[in-house]
Amino acid sequence: LRYEYLKKILGSLNTSCVKIMAINEDATEFIRRYERQDLNFIFVDIDKGQYEYFFEEARKRIIRGGVIAFHNAYVVHRFVSKLIDSGYKVVIVPTGEGILLVRFT
Repeated sequence: LRYEYLKKILGSLNTSCVKIMAINEDATEFIRRYERQDLNFIFVDIDKGQYEYFFEEARKRIIRGGVIAFHNAYVVHRFVSKLIDSGYKVVIVPTGEGILLVRFT
C-alpha cells in the first residue's frame, strides 16, 4: 500500500532533471548488490535490528552531501548514539515515530 502511494506521488512530480527510484524489495539485499556510489538520498523503513548493517553498506554508495533517512528513529537510541560518537551529522525529525536523517560530509 505505501509503495503504491509512493509511486503515485512520484509519478505526479516533474522529475526531468532528477532520477528517482522507488524500490519495493528487501532493502539490505538491494543495497548489498548496488555497486555504484551515486546515491543522493535513501529512505529506509526496515527491521530496526538491521539499521547498522544497512548503514555500513549504504555509506559506501552515497555521495558526499547525501542523506540517509531512517524511519522509527525514536526506538534506535544506541544506533543514533553510535552515529553521533562517530562524527556523523544527525537530526531527528519529530514525526510520530521520528525520522533519523544522517548527512554525509
